[in-house]
Amino acid sequence: MPTDTENLTRAVASGDTGAFALFYEQWFDYMFSIARRYAGDDESLSLDVVHDACCRLIRGMKPLPGEQALRAYLAVVVRSAARDLMRREKRRLLRELRHTRRETTPRENHRRDLQQKLHWLNRELDSLSEQSLHLLLMRYRFGWTLKRIGETLGISAGAADGRLARVTAELRRKALEKFDDENLT
Repeated sequence: MPTDTENLTRAVASGDTGAFALFYEQWFDYMFSIARRYAGDDESLSLDVVHDACCRLIRGMKPLPGEQALRAYLAVVVRSAARDLMRREKRRLLRELRHTRRETTPRENHRRDLQQKLHWLNRELDSLSEQSLHLLLMRYRFGWTLKRIGETLGISAGAADGRLARVTAELRRKALEKFDDENLT
């Protein structure tokens, strides 16, 4: 003669939604208590574990002969759901951590390096002679040609080019000494 548990589990296994509602009402507290042990008393996580376990039971409930067999079966299903959920959560957190490190740290370091280099460059430009600074401004800020610079200063284009080359070479040398950065060459 079948027990109430056997009839209930058979009805749930056959897809009877009313039987599942009754099963859920009768066994929720038991499943929740097991889930809570695995979730470290995190109520929200425990509820997620019970939800996942119930989804598994809907898809694959077995007719069981008695309450003891059902308790053992539910313990296995809930434990499996808890472990899978914890693994998914761990993978998600690791992905987020890798993404956060990849997105923020290099950008922040790069921004800090650029700010440091710009601060240094501004100090170096302030220390240049007025003529050297004026030469750099005409060429790199205003985009003047070497011919126009030479005409403005009363020198040839080649002489203007030589002066610019000396000023920029000196700045580059100082920058390489200061920052030892291959991106400066």
